[in-house]
Amino acid sequence: MGVWGQPWKKEIELDIAFLKVILLIMARPIRIVYEGAVYHITIRGNERRPIFKNDEDQSYFIAKL
Repeated sequence: MGVWGQPWKKEIELDIAFLKVILLIMARPIRIVYEGAVYHITIRGNERRPIFKNDEDQSYFIAKL
């Protein structure tokens, strides 16, 4: 079969099924939310890299938060 034959379609279907399983395993549990609750929020970049370009960027984020 050519490039567009059935074998590639089956591989894609398996890849999609695999991704769905990974997403189910990695998903966080639903957080309980209620009025008056106190929440601890953390934020950091991948590999602990900075998440803000500069102080102005950080101030904008805090104002929106």
